[in-house]
Amino acid sequence: ALDLVSNRLRLLHGSVSAAALKVYTFVAEDFFTANAENVAQQLGTVLRREGVRSSAAACVLSGPEVVHRVLEFPPMPLKELGPVVGREIRLLGETAGKEVGFDWEVIEESQGGNLEQVRVLVAIAPKSQVDATVEMLRACRLKPVLVTTTPLSLLRSLKFIRGEALGLHVVLYLGREQGYLLGLRHGAWGFLSEFSAPLR
Repeated sequence: ALDLVSNRLRLLHGSVSAAALKVYTFVAEDFFTANAENVAQQLGTVLRREGVRSSAAACVLSGPEVVHRVLEFPPMPLKELGPVVGREIRLLGETAGKEVGFDWEVIEESQGGNLEQVRVLVAIAPKSQVDATVEMLRACRLKPVLVTTTPLSLLRSLKFIRGEALGLHVVLYLGREQGYLLGLRHGAWGFLSEFSAPLR
């Protein structure tokens, strides 16, 4: 897993077997400069030094152009929901005049009166940023399998929490320039708050 946030690189190399996570390597380093060429070069150096080659990689994107939205849809099977979410996001991108990439996660399936709805948390990023990230991973001999964002990755982790007796669970993530506060109550989506930087 790679977290490339502002001028800092974080690398976690491990494996998952059943419910156990085994960590082989964890590295956190500052970039010398934040330009794309230097990031790719330093990432490649870290991967060679740690002996990480040809691994499947998940990368977390951030930055001022990466945004999150909560969208609501009528109830439908998950396999049908994907194309519908994609269509809505492409329409948002066309409205903004740019091509976008996106990732999403169902956060709540609720029923109020006679109206059922599905709420989806969507992360939207410029396609150019997504493409550049994927190309950088491939240049470093990694196999990109997921490009996502911190709120979505935290939400997926929180969704492992189940049970009515668990009450409220909250995760606070503080990066150098961005922060996120996410919560689940009784195993159901609660809230997402985003903080812009610099955090002090």
